[in-house]
Amino acid sequence: MNPREIFKSPLDDSEGVINVRKYRPEAASKTVKVELESFPDQPLESMPQSAGSLNEEIGAALSEILAIIKETVQARTVAFCWVNRAKKKFIVSAVQTDSENFTQEKSWAFQSDAVTQIVIAQKAQLYTEISPSDEPALVPYYQAPNTIKAFMGVPVFYRDDILGVLFADSLVKGAFGHDDVHLLSRFGRLCSAFIEKYDLKSSYIESTRFADAAQFLTHGLYRTLDLNDILQRFCESVSQAIDFDHLALALLNRKSELIVRKSISKSQYIAEGQAIDLERSAVGHAVTKGNYGAIDDLSQLGETPRFYVGETISTSASSATAKQGSMLILPIRLGDLTAGVLTLEHRETRYFNAELFRKARFFVETLALALHRLLLDDQRRTLTPIDEETGTLSLRTFYTRLSADINRCLRHQQALALILIEFDNPDALRARYGATSLSMMMQQAARIIAANTRSYDLLARFGELSYAVCLTGISETHVRFWAEKIREQILNFAFETEDKFKNIIATVSIGIARLRENEPEIETLVANAQKALEHAKLSGGNVVKIF
Repeated sequence: MNPREIFKSPLDDSEGVINVRKYRPEAASKTVKVELESFPDQPLESMPQSAGSLNEEIGAALSEILAIIKETVQARTVAFCWVNRAKKKFIVSAVQTDSENFTQEKSWAFQSDAVTQIVIAQKAQLYTEISPSDEPALVPYYQAPNTIKAFMGVPVFYRDDILGVLFADSLVKGAFGHDDVHLLSRFGRLCSAFIEKYDLKSSYIESTRFADAAQFLTHGLYRTLDLNDILQRFCESVSQAIDFDHLALALLNRKSELIVRKSISKSQYIAEGQAIDLERSAVGHAVTKGNYGAIDDLSQLGETPRFYVGETISTSASSATAKQGSMLILPIRLGDLTAGVLTLEHRETRYFNAELFRKARFFVETLALALHRLLLDDQRRTLTPIDEETGTLSLRTFYTRLSADINRCLRHQQALALILIEFDNPDALRARYGATSLSMMMQQAARIIAANTRSYDLLARFGELSYAVCLTGISETHVRFWAEKIREQILNFAFETEDKFKNIIATVSIGIARLRENEPEIETLVANAQKALEHAKLSGGNVVKIF
């Protein structure tokens, strides 16, 4: 089944917590062909007018998107309005503004303003310079003039119709360019995804018996940005709403390998951490083709494995490899990219009908929405100048300032060192203390490191449990002394947690790389520091290594 694509262009590759890739399989020695019974798309009605929690969720989701846009493009106001073309009105849905006199009216009529022009032209609009005399006519959503100098807006489509308008303005002339409009368009497509998925969600929640499981999942997803928590809640929700014997949830990693992250079974099944063969398995074939559907009788697979060659899967007491029953396969799609797959298996043949498919697809679409949110948050953290959690520089800002420091040190023939500091045994720390306590630990560690730096030194969040520091005008001996000092201070510090009766005692590995005149590239400097850090971790941790 090929669902209608929402996004016109693929998202950029991300190396953050979520990895989405276009998979291009290499030529396989054996062609695998798996026939899936397809289910037709359930036709969607027009946007529902239901009130209550659903509308509140849509408003909360849109407000979160607007806040990210406002911070990213440094706008004075960012707003989303529904478009009622029959009544020729805009209905304000969500606003993020610094102005005290944004209109208090819930709607305003079409005029000759910039927002109306977006609806008429059905295209993005950009005003780089707005004169004071033109402001009242072009920007009608303020109760008084705000000296707005720049405006941009994009239409938000639902199917082929304009459903809303997303726009932003600024007090600075020329504040927005074509790149900003392109970025706003991407956010507009994300709004389209929200709207479509909420349309799908509303029809399911109001018409099927799995409302409790659906609400448990959707309400919980907006309380966390932790991938493990999201996947756990997703599996619990599917288990509550659908009867099955086996569940496997797999996501693509940075190497474009499809790895099982969650496995629920009543007997021996595929293990968590196992890679799925994308070229020679039934599930891999469905993922690479982007096919939704069911295998009504697994015995028809013959020699083709479910997940990988040589798998040992027991679905009955009689055989550890027998293929019996039926399987539902649903790739997790982010636009035209694949992020993973959900498979459900039942001992009965032809078990998964259209109703069960629609239920499972709802959960998969909701999970895709959550993964989109994680990806968006990861991109936002890259774009913003300060890491919100620790108050240190963001990675993007750090690289920009590091590049400037490298150029300055090369001109003045000064020494420069890049230091990477990472907590040892991260998996054990996560398992024992949880996300909140580790966040507190990172904040306290940032204060320790910052207290030992000068005003012009650079300190940035480099990873989930790591920092990067740039020191200039300091010899190799003093750099090592500084790193040893940080290592000892962290080793001897009792980090506070959310449990006032429990502290974290942790160690760090530190890798150092010095700037060399014959290798002035920032990529080389970072790679050398990472090699030194890896050497320190392989040496047992709690040690300083210099490349």
